[in-house]
Amino acid sequence: MTMIPSTSDADFIDVGSNRNISAEYMKRESQLFRGYHNVRSFPDTARSCYTLPSLVPGSKYLVRAMFRYGNYDGLEKLPVFDLYLGVNLWQTVNISQAERTVLAEVISVIPDDSVQGLVLVNRRDMGGKGNYPIRYPYDPYDRAWLPWSDSKVWSNISTKEKIQGNVWNLRYHVPSTVLQTAITALTGSKTIEVSFATQLDNVNPILGSYISGNLKRKFNVTVDGGHSKLQSKLEYLVPDVMYNTEPHECSSRYNITMKAATNSTLPPILNALEYFSVISTTSVGMVIQDGPTRGRNGHGHQQLENRRFTYKELEVITDNFKIVLGQGGFGPVYDGFLQNDTHVAVKLLSLSSNQGIREFLTEAQKLTKIHHKNLVSLVGYCRDGKYLALVYEHMCEANLDDKLRGVLLHLYE
Repeated sequence: MTMIPSTSDADFIDVGSNRNISAEYMKRESQLFRGYHNVRSFPDTARSCYTLPSLVPGSKYLVRAMFRYGNYDGLEKLPVFDLYLGVNLWQTVNISQAERTVLAEVISVIPDDSVQGLVLVNRRDMGGKGNYPIRYPYDPYDRAWLPWSDSKVWSNISTKEKIQGNVWNLRYHVPSTVLQTAITALTGSKTIEVSFATQLDNVNPILGSYISGNLKRKFNVTVDGGHSKLQSKLEYLVPDVMYNTEPHECSSRYNITMKAATNSTLPPILNALEYFSVISTTSVGMVIQDGPTRGRNGHGHQQLENRRFTYKELEVITDNFKIVLGQGGFGPVYDGFLQNDTHVAVKLLSLSSNQGIREFLTEAQKLTKIHHKNLVSLVGYCRDGKYLALVYEHMCEANLDDKLRGVLLHLYE
């Protein structure tokens, strides 16, 4: 138990319904964390949004969401849906078992169009034992370090001695409890190999923390057969960190090889491991958005995963800006269709507009933070060189700009 107090999500969203999970799953897991006893479901909407208030510009935030089906609706249909951070695809949530909890976690700086967010893929306490992760209060940020050991491929080692503090401890705050356990090479070997599956086309930076024994320990690290090379020399009970400063492109598996140097008397060790995929973060607001529900074949009625459009894509969407729906202070609004025939309206910032880029992005930010049944949704955006554009759901039977302004004025009265 972390002893961290929880609060209702009622202040962050005004749609959906609160449902209890099936009594069957309550009985199966008598020690189930109370927060999993009920869920908020969205049976009547394809997209629902949480708004996080009081964010400080330029600050770093860790956002975590947890999903557990528990057959709350009695339908025994496991859900699959997309999760968005603002207009950017965060990850696809695929609940494969009714009693399984899916974790989604991202670290993001808000707001900053030039900054990338890091989506957690895995965080491991190497050589750790037991079935439960190390969390708060051992980890000041309540990061969950899951134990990982495999006696067939690694040996486990541990110490009860205190880990010494240094710059890496202060920067990454890896709990001492995590650093007191490690994996090392099997007897007779001087190599550790760590391999794990990842998503195709993901880009993953890695971060690992290490401690040493009381003899000379020096080793080299290669990633995916030599695409990245790192070297470490350890001191007794003093942690060290290896990480790559640029994203590493990988295929369906990620392979790390740690091999002792020729003059090392001890094999390498590995205490902890984190790896992330990289997503774009933009200045159009901070909203956790669960996108359209997908069918079991992975195809939904609104596949809007590419939320950042190029100018050339806008030319295709609008048929070279053929039909003008209206004219506003920022510039013209054009009629368009996405590849899946979704009807959209594209608001393009005119180069001669008396409204600036800041005002243009402010409008987008308001639309991502204000959600109302009568207010159109922001599908995506374009920031391509000198071109700026916002892509909205199409609103029929009226001028889009007039309706947007009318609704916004009404909401602000």
